Amino acid sequence: MKNSNPILSIETSGEVCSVAFYKNENDLFELNFVRKNIHSEKIFDMIEFGRSNFGIQISDIDSVAVSIGPGSFTGLRIGMTVAKSIAMGLNKPIIPVPTFDAAAFHLIMELPQNTKFGILKKASINDFYYAKYLSGVKSYTIVDELQLILKEEVEKKAADADIVYADNYNLPETRKITAPTALHIAVWASEFGEKVTDYDYLEPFYLKKFIARVKNEKND
Repeated sequence: MKNSNPILSIETSGEVCSVAFYKNENDLFELNFVRKNIHSEKIFDMIEFGRSNFGIQISDIDSVAVSIGPGSFTGLRIGMTVAKSIAMGLNKPIIPVPTFDAAAFHLIMELPQNTKFGILKKASINDFYYAKYLSGVKSYTIVDELQLILKEEVEKKAADADIVYADNYNLPETRKITAPTALHIAVWASEFGEKVTDYDYLEPFYLKKFIARVKNEKND
């Protein structure tokens, strides 16, 4: 999918609050802010700063690409809410972008062809998000679909991967990974994305069920 107008992309699935305006690899602007629990406070200011520096009106964008997860429950909801509010206000489509797939498409640029690699990110104390890919020429193949696995399953699931990119786990062939940035989201959207115009019921892809725990208090 190629656009004459820029994509506004949003990535809030992790600690990095990231926005980008993207036409192509030579015409882009990206802004990243790294701090926990800052997304809702900073993201609209970041979008306005990026728009101004990129030299466009916000109405000039083609679409809004947003990272849909998995990742932080709160972060993903903030990103989706912002994407919807901008898209609805401008009557523009949304491009939902699977977070792990965007990361994988970025990672293949540094890997030889036919490298089997896993992406592993912590979901909670006892479980992880995991997916496995095979690198190609400017493409990838999904070997193992994204899944939620227990901590004790990690080494078995990752045993046949040549490399595992992980944010909080040590394996013999582990490389550090963080969440993709908005630029990675935009590049994936430009290459593979599908525009959604009916997005009232579009929701983040949490994968993990989040359970609210209520503390019981006893009255004296």
